[in-house]
Amino acid sequence: MKTEKMKNPEKKAEKRKKGVSFALSSALALCVFLFGCGGPGNTGSSSVPENSSENTLSSENSLPEPESAVSSDASSSLPEESAETSSLPQEGESSASSAASGDNEAFEEKFEANPLDAAYREASMEAVSNKDMAELAETYAHYWESEVNSGYERLMALSGNDKDIEAGQEQWRSGYTQAMEEIASNAAALGGSMASVEEATLRMEYYRSRAKEIYGMLYAYDPDFQYQFTQEAVG
Repeated sequence: MKTEKMKNPEKKAEKRKKGVSFALSSALALCVFLFGCGGPGNTGSSSVPENSSENTLSSENSLPEPESAVSSDASSSLPEESAETSSLPQEGESSASSAASGDNEAFEEKFEANPLDAAYREASMEAVSNKDMAELAETYAHYWESEVNSGYERLMALSGNDKDIEAGQEQWRSGYTQAMEEIASNAAALGGSMASVEEATLRMEYYRSRAKEIYGMLYAYDPDFQYQFTQEAVG
């Protein structure tokens, strides 16, 4: 009996050794299973692309160059130098236009000093009624009509019977009837006692305007022309 009791403790010790060795081997196997395949040094390396830097460089190289694109568009929208220079007046044209402008200014001064306007302003100071003003405007409408006829005759003589001038005068005469109808219509629309004054005044302006055109052309041939009307003749 004593011998069996002594054997049992030995068997128990052996079982403990086998249990410890089994536990160690199991733990070692678990470590190999968890870390042996990938290894801590290789963790996450497979998720990073190998050629990431090369892809970045290639994508940067594929971007368009903004400076070259802008410069090409801007240069294409610029006007050509020849187009700008061609629109500039030549030296001869500039001097001719300056001379024409000077002639126009000189004629304007001469026409503004005509004796008919001065006489009309003076006479209108004595017109006290609408009837007086209408009669005065009608009288000066006839004076200006005489200036049209006189100026046209002198212009045709100096221009050698210019056909364009003749055609212009005929066109003005052909529109006389319509012009008088429009003047009467405008005066009637005004109504009242001023209608007759308005009609006579508009008729005077109609002849005065044409006389200015005639004398403007005559000025090119004779800058020293004289008007037919004189204040002395009126009295």
